[in-house]
Amino acid sequence: MAGCLTTAPSDSGADTVAVPTESPQETAKECSDIALQHIAKGEHAQAIEWYLKALSIREKTLGATHPETIATHDSLAWASLSKGDYDKALEWYQKALSIREQSPSRDMTGRIANLDNIAKLYQRQGHSNKALEWYKKTAELREQAQGKEHSDTIMAYHRIARIYRSQDDYRNALAWYKKAFAIQEKNLGKNHPAIAVLHSDIADVYFSQGNYVEALAENLTAYKILVKRFGATHQDPELVKANMEDIYKNTSHAKPFDGWLSENMR
Repeated sequence: MAGCLTTAPSDSGADTVAVPTESPQETAKECSDIALQHIAKGEHAQAIEWYLKALSIREKTLGATHPETIATHDSLAWASLSKGDYDKALEWYQKALSIREQSPSRDMTGRIANLDNIAKLYQRQGHSNKALEWYKKTAELREQAQGKEHSDTIMAYHRIARIYRSQDDYRNALAWYKKAFAIQEKNLGKNHPAIAVLHSDIADVYFSQGNYVEALAENLTAYKILVKRFGATHQDPELVKANMEDIYKNTSHAKPFDGWLSENMR
């Protein structure tokens, strides 16, 4: 069977000729490889053309629900996204998700990736409510497939919290941060640097609420963890210390900040 025609120039400067292949699957792979070459050169429209050729072959020979066929939908979404065509990328991601949901295997890993990519795409477009909707679907599926204590599930909680925070919905932001915190503290222990990061995230939400006392307390806990792990001169505790000093100025403490900090570090 005749293979795909590449458009990349040969060493002589001329376009290459048809590449013979032994099977439709090899032809489809050749088309996908050519698409990748165009992606590497920033030629996204041409890449999409070659991915569409690969998709057509795979749909005819492997069927619509075959993993390689579905993966080609993902590749088309990626190429469309690289081109800046968000609507088309969304269409391809949703089509891949729909097929995966209807396929016998239901491909949990692929479905999670599709949900996550759709959420990120909406977030990239500034559609925070839509992004929230899809991140929550991602979190729910991760809980089912990986468990609540898996690092990827916790990261999904973080993303939801950050979007709520960007919307000034501090109550929900705190709820999701604390959900992540409870699991991560159980997994890692109270003195892990990742726990310090969560304390700082929670402190930022309290600060945005004007709750300076709680913000200071959370940052102090983060600071103690980081000093114990890295030493007081490390850049991470130094950054938290600077944040604490800014928060301290908004409190009613009469004592100088350095004196207050020294007293609370005993």
